[in-house]
Amino acid sequence: MSARWEELGRRIAREQDARLGQESLEDTRRQVLASLLSQPPRARWRRRWPAYAAAAIVLSGALFFWNKSQKLEVTIDGRTLDRGEWIAAEKRVPIELSDGSRFVLAPGTRGRLGEVSKQGAHLVVEAGSVEAAVVHRSGTNYKLSFGPFAVDVTGTRFDVSWDPSEELLTLKLNEGSVVVSGCALGSGRPLLAGETLRAWCREQRFEVQASGRGAAPAAALSRAAAEPAGLPAAAKTGGARAAHAASAAAEAPSWQALAKSGDYAGAFAAIGPAQFSAECERAKEAELWLLADVARLSKNGQAAIGAYTALRRRFPGGAKSGQAAFAIARLHFDQLGHYDEAARWFRTYLSEQPTGALAREALGRLMEAEQRAGHREAAASTARDYLKRHPAGPHARLAAKLSAAR
Repeated sequence: MSARWEELGRRIAREQDARLGQESLEDTRRQVLASLLSQPPRARWRRRWPAYAAAAIVLSGALFFWNKSQKLEVTIDGRTLDRGEWIAAEKRVPIELSDGSRFVLAPGTRGRLGEVSKQGAHLVVEAGSVEAAVVHRSGTNYKLSFGPFAVDVTGTRFDVSWDPSEELLTLKLNEGSVVVSGCALGSGRPLLAGETLRAWCREQRFEVQASGRGAAPAAALSRAAAEPAGLPAAAKTGGARAAHAASAAAEAPSWQALAKSGDYAGAFAAIGPAQFSAECERAKEAELWLLADVARLSKNGQAAIGAYTALRRRFPGGAKSGQAAFAIARLHFDQLGHYDEAARWFRTYLSEQPTGALAREALGRLMEAEQRAGHREAAASTARDYLKRHPAGPHARLAAKLSAAR
């Protein structure tokens, strides 16, 4: 009898495995049962068939739920990445999934792994940049969260960054399609390959730009159409050269336009390192914040610190003064590796904005900075404070570890 039970179980498993990937698991279960129940039982099994049929249902249900419960394997730097584990990337860190999907975290990126299922995973990013490559399969369901924004993915390649101090999401879609939701995007805005999205939550606005390959011919056509007709060839040639020179000068984008288009390196070069400080002294508050972003996002850390410091000096107590302190702390930590200075500026932010939007993040980063600087007792004290205030926060795992250290 036990051999027949085993054979029945093997048969159900073979039938179910043969259909997996062709239809949903629910359809697979129904088809397996229909196939088994439709076959006439042998005469000597006839009296016991109801019991076998019930056993088939039980075994098939068990196999169905076993298959459904299998999750993707997630690894980071060659080891298993646990659900909820905090990630603070000091270098480029790849997260690999067993279906072939991959997320690469840029240096300074912080986040954690959320739910993982057979169809996909949920990655929560507190700040930083991610290169994503998701393999498309039937039922693929990946999600990335960036503050109030969510990116739903079924199979694609894209680069995305999240700046919590600016509440700015930037996503460049290289292949496939995604749906981005949250803030000004509402319940979802689809993006197609070649499009770049920039969304500002605080300002409740967004912009989508397509690939710029077609822009140059349109501009050339516009200039040709504007050229006067009926002039002598020499005059036309000379006039065209003069017009082209004037047009080129007029069309040279300002550093502001370059920055707003996402070309931060170009914007910094347009200002020039020698003129950057003078520009900081002339700029209004909003423009000065943009100058700081230009320097920070073009990896000119010291210039960015100078801009944020100028903002705090010229506009003390303003809405962005506390945020500038947080940004200075991040620059010292993420770009310059000055952990003592980072800790000092995180404390400055917390003293000025104890209940600010970035208070939880600042307390967690303060703990990290103290740990990196080798101040174990200070880090343990901050860790205990963090657990008291944010027991389920993204730094809770590190806080528990540091507070328990002797």
